[in-house]
Amino acid sequence: MVDALRGLGYHVLTSDGCVHNYGTPWYGSLRGKLPAGVRAAGLTADPVNGGYWISRSDGGVDAFCAPWYGSVAGQVPAGQTVTGIAGE
Repeated sequence: MVDALRGLGYHVLTSDGCVHNYGTPWYGSLRGKLPAGVRAAGLTADPVNGGYWISRSDGGVDAFCAPWYGSVAGQVPAGQTVTGIAGE
């Protein structure tokens, strides 16, 4: 069970892709790795192992100690951005 789901901690994501952990494991971040003009849009935890996914404004998704399921990078219509992510 994810520590956050048990009320033991949480992660905070900043728009530059930095992940801050409070009472939960840290598996990495996108800080310094985002292309120009792309922001981190959301973070959701894997309920199985506590890893997490970070979504990007361009539709990309990066997995940190979580299974890879794909992304919509390159499929977001011009002028639109991704604003979040939801887990199962």
